[in-house]
Amino acid sequence: MERLEVSFILTRLRGNRARTKKLGKYASDTIETGRHSFPVSNMLIYCEDYDIGAVVYDKKRKFEYKVADMDDVNQTIRFLLDWRHVSVNKLCRDIGRVYTDRERDGKLSMSIDTFLKVLKYLDCELRFKSNN
Repeated sequence: MERLEVSFILTRLRGNRARTKKLGKYASDTIETGRHSFPVSNMLIYCEDYDIGAVVYDKKRKFEYKVADMDDVNQTIRFLLDWRHVSVNKLCRDIGRVYTDRERDGKLSMSIDTFLKVLKYLDCELRFKSNN
């Protein structure tokens, strides 16, 4: 899955509902257009506001991991890395990006591009479903 696919799916699931209150116009527009990378945390806030469920689907184990916040995202990635016996250093070398549990303004942060590369490497995919 690519960033533009994520944007298309989220925009379609949002439908005609009014704009989110928690994210600014620029953040919402960035998610909906997919022209630029955006923080996964913003995507999760967007999902929460529009009652959209986000899950990481493990294709090898045929199992879904619900991700509602950045702690869930990082715990899921760490679990999948441990389960596959892959170190963070090997992951970073193989995907050509730095994956860390980086904090910005007291919150965990990761770009959607990095997240999608990590999921592809782990043979997983991001799925969404409307909860209403």
